[in-house]
Amino acid sequence: MAISIINIGVAVKLEGSTIADIRIALGAVAPVAIRAKQTENYLIGKTISAEVLEHAAELVKNEINPITDIRASKEYRTHMAGILLRRAIEAVVA
Repeated sequence: MAISIINIGVAVKLEGSTIADIRIALGAVAPVAIRAKQTENYLIGKTISAEVLEHAAELVKNEINPITDIRASKEYRTHMAGILLRRAIEAVVA
């Protein structure tokens, strides 16, 4: 059986280089899969830049409540949420 340490899904609608709409879903960081709605709201209307992605990565960390278990610590999951968000958005818009 494969159980995720953390996972993320991102859907982005761009208008030019501006985020017109975005959906961010995370798994294994709360009792059930969640949407990062505060981070989504922050990103809508923004042009993607290193600063915007860095701030979004910090915001998403405040929306999750991971646990420590045999697969990973709470701190690792929290840290990786920000990294995976940046990577996912960069991959979607590339």
